Amino acid sequence: MASTTVGEQFMEACAKEDSIKLRSLLADDVVVIGNSPRQQASGKDTVANMTVKTFPVTNNFKFTLLTKKGDANLVYHTGFYTQNVEPSARYKKGGIDTGSYMMIASKDSTNDWKISYLHSASAPFQANK
Repeated sequence: MASTTVGEQFMEACAKEDSIKLRSLLADDVVVIGNSPRQQASGKDTVANMTVKTFPVTNNFKFTLLTKKGDANLVYHTGFYTQNVEPSARYKKGGIDTGSYMMIASKDSTNDWKISYLHSASAPFQANK
């Protein structure tokens, strides 16, 4: 997989809720940092499980890429995301979750591109009226 596609494949897997593809794109020692301590995790299995648990209450996950740069060994993507949140016990009327992200991928020991770092910063939740 070329460095230019690892981020796009990750975004597509998120949008399609493809947990198998998501897991295949993560480095064994991947780190995720979010807005709160409960949005922080490390390790492929922990991160994949954390990511998949958000899917049942969201839909229409979209990424807007701002920057993609890199070289032969490292690539990063930055941009914004948006997703619709369906009504649930936590969000009675549902709403829209938006924020920014940064993703870093590098080559692993087998020379495959893997995502090693994800950072997301959510904007305040916008509840449906």
